This record gives sequence, structure tokens and C-alpha cells, in this order.
Amino acid sequence: MRKIIFFVLFMQLAMTAYARNIIKVASGEWPPFSGENLKHGGFCGHVTTEAFKLAGYQTQIKYYPWKRALSVTENAVSDVTLCWIKSAERKIIYFF
Repeated sequence: MRKIIFFVLFMQLAMTAYARNIIKVASGEWPPFSGENLKHGGFCGHVTTEAFKLAGYQTQIKYYPWKRALSVTENAVSDVTLCWIKSAERKIIYFF
């Protein structure tokens, strides 16, 4: 019985550790910089994916209308959002 409990706890720990290595990315459509049907998700998607890969993370990019991409990131559904131009309003909420 102890072996079964240990195995279940080990699997939960392993899955939690794996989940932490995935960065959820929100983006909109802005060819050629970002787009669901573009190779590598476009320039921004490719650069972001490669940068996180170098740091040991995987990315999951989801595409939304632009306002929703901001909203899901602000509400922590997504970890980051792509291809934004720095503005005074956005600097209040987001890191650039």
C-alpha cells in the first residue's frame, strides 16, 4: 500500500513540475509578426518560443482578438502576451 501511495504522490509531483515549465502565451493576428497560421506563429511567436526554450520552458500560444489577449493576460489565464507597443497605460499593468 505504501508503494502505491508513494507512486501516486510522485506522479502528482512530476506532473506539477512539468506544468510549471509551460508558459501560456496570448497573441492576436498581426502578419507577419504574429498569426496562428504563420510558420512558427510568426516572427514574435518564433522569437518568444526560442527565448523561453533557451531558459528551459515550453510555450503554448493561443490566438485571441487583441483586447481579449490583454484581458486573459491581465487575469492570469495567460502568462505573457506578444507584440505590444509600450504605452503609458500598458506600463501600469504589464512589464515590457
